[in-house]
Amino acid sequence: MKEETRNDGGFLSKGRRLPTLCFSLFFAWLLSLPFEGGVLSALASQYAGVNMEALANLAIITHFVGLFSCGFFFPKRQGAKSLLFFSAAICLLCSIALLLPYSPVWFAAIGIMSLTAGFHVATWSFWIVSETPKSQRLKICADILIYSNIAMILCNVVAENLFPWVGLFFSMLILLGATLLVRKLPERLEGTICGREMLKEEHYVSPRKPLAALFLFVTIITVNSGLMYSVVVPAFEHLPLLTSWYWAVPYIGALLLMKKVQKGSNRQYFLTVAIVMLGASFLLFTVLDRSPLSYLIIDTLMLGACGICDIFWWSMLGEMLDFSKNPPKIFGIGLSSNILGIILGSLLAQGIGAAGGGNPDLTMNIALAIVLLIIMILPILYKQLDTVLADHAFGVELQEMTVEEKKDVEEHLAIPGEFSDREREIIGKLLQGKPYRLIGEELYISENTIKFHVKNIYAKLGVHNKTELLKVLEGKQI
Repeated sequence: MKEETRNDGGFLSKGRRLPTLCFSLFFAWLLSLPFEGGVLSALASQYAGVNMEALANLAIITHFVGLFSCGFFFPKRQGAKSLLFFSAAICLLCSIALLLPYSPVWFAAIGIMSLTAGFHVATWSFWIVSETPKSQRLKICADILIYSNIAMILCNVVAENLFPWVGLFFSMLILLGATLLVRKLPERLEGTICGREMLKEEHYVSPRKPLAALFLFVTIITVNSGLMYSVVVPAFEHLPLLTSWYWAVPYIGALLLMKKVQKGSNRQYFLTVAIVMLGASFLLFTVLDRSPLSYLIIDTLMLGACGICDIFWWSMLGEMLDFSKNPPKIFGIGLSSNILGIILGSLLAQGIGAAGGGNPDLTMNIALAIVLLIIMILPILYKQLDTVLADHAFGVELQEMTVEEKKDVEEHLAIPGEFSDREREIIGKLLQGKPYRLIGEELYISENTIKFHVKNIYAKLGVHNKTELLKVLEGKQI
C-alpha cells in the first residue's frame, strides 16, 4: 500500500500539531490525577481517613473498563469528535468535585472520570489513523508520551511539594485546554488515511490473532509494573522532592532514544534489553539501601525499561489500526492490557505481602521470577505477533494489487531458472491468499513440506515474510 509522503516534523509537523497537542494535554491530566497520579495522592493526604488504595483501585479498574469497552459502544467515526469533547468536559466537571472536602462524592467522581477517560483515549485512534502515516506512528506516539509526561511532572511537583490545590488547578487547566482544542480538530476522518483512500469494506481483515497475542504479551510484562507500584514506590516515600520530579525522567529519556530508531530495526532486541533492565532494577532493589543514589539507579533502569516497552506496544497497536474498520476497539483493548497487567501485579503484591508478612524482598524475588519467565517466552510471543502482523499486511497488500502489479508478479515468476515448478505453484497459491494447510491439501503434500519450500523461496529472494515476498515480486524495494 502506498502512503502519501508527508513532512516528518513530529510534533511540529503541520497537520499533526493540533491532534498531538490535544492528546498530550489530556493524557497529562490522566497521568497526574485519576491514574494513580501525584495530584490525587497529594489531595488525599490533606484529609484524615482517606482510603487512597481504594480510590486508586477504583480509578484503574474503571479506566480498564472504559478502554476495553469503547470499541463495542462507539465503533464508528460518526460522532467521534463530539465524544471526545463531551468525555473531556465530563472529566473536567468530575475534577471540580475534588475541590470539595473528602466524601463519597470523590469515589463517584473518580469512577466516572476514569471510565470516561478510557472512552476518550480509545477514540483518539480515529485521529491516529487519519492524520499519521503508519511509518511515523512510533515517533508520534513517542511525542505524545513525552509531552504528556513532562506536563504530568510539573503538576506532581507543584501538588506534592507546594500546594495540592494548585496542582489540581494546574491539571484542570491542562484538561480545559485539551477540551477547547478538541473543537478545532480536523473533520477529515471520512474516507481517507493521511490523504490516501481508506480500505474498502471487503479489504478489512480481522486483527483478532495479533491483538490477542499482543494482549497476552503486554499483560505478562506489565504484571511487574503492579509489583513495582506496590513495593518500590513506598520504599522511597522518604524522598518526596526527588521522586516527585525524577520519577518519569528516565521514561522520557528512553522515549527520546526510541524516537531515533529507524524503521526496520530489530524491535525484539530493544525489548529484550528493556526486560533485562527491568530484572536488574528488581535485583538491585534487594541489595541496595534506600538512599537517593540507590533510587536514581533503580528508577533509571526501571522507568527506562517501561519507556521502551510502552513505545514498543504503542507502535505495534499503530500498525494494527489500518487493518480494522473499528480502530477504537483495537486501540482500547490493546492499551487495556497494560492496565490489566498493573491490576494483576498489584493483586499479586498484596497476596505476597499477606502471605510473607509484608516482606518486600519476597515480592522482588517473585518479580525476578516473572522477568525470567518473560525472557524465556519472549522469542515465542514476539515471533507469533510479528508473523501474524506480517500476514495481515500481506492480506491487505494482496487485496489492493492493481492489474499492472499482478502482471509484474507473473512476469517475475516466469524468469527461467529462478524458481522450480513446485515453488511457482506454491507462490501462485500464496498470492491467492491461501494458507499453508489448504495449499498442502491442493498439492497433496504436507504442511511441513510447504514450509520447507517457502523457506527456500524466501532465501532465494532475501526476504523474511510474505509481505516482503510480494514487494520483491512486484519489483519494489524493501
